[in-house]
Amino acid sequence: MDEYDGEATVCVACAAGPPPRKKAAAVTRKVTSTAGPVPTGPRRTMAGAVGSGDLEARERRAKRTAWEQLAELHPDDYDQLLQVARRAEGLRT
Repeated sequence: MDEYDGEATVCVACAAGPPPRKKAAAVTRKVTSTAGPVPTGPRRTMAGAVGSGDLEARERRAKRTAWEQLAELHPDDYDQLLQVARRAEGLRT
């Protein structure tokens, strides 16, 4: 077979261009959940994890933190309120 077709200045292989590329296979992914359904019962506590424990314990911890910060910011007012509250409970002041 001739490399050139008649009086063409370009060879047959170059005129035809590169061979067509193979099309990439379509990627298909199947998403599956490995976890079972979410339990509807009470949550388990994870020892040592931040934010773990029952709601009441976390609320007490938040209040205690706020009280400690208030005591640092306004020590005289805090001491006075604490004495009044202790007297109301029948405790030593």
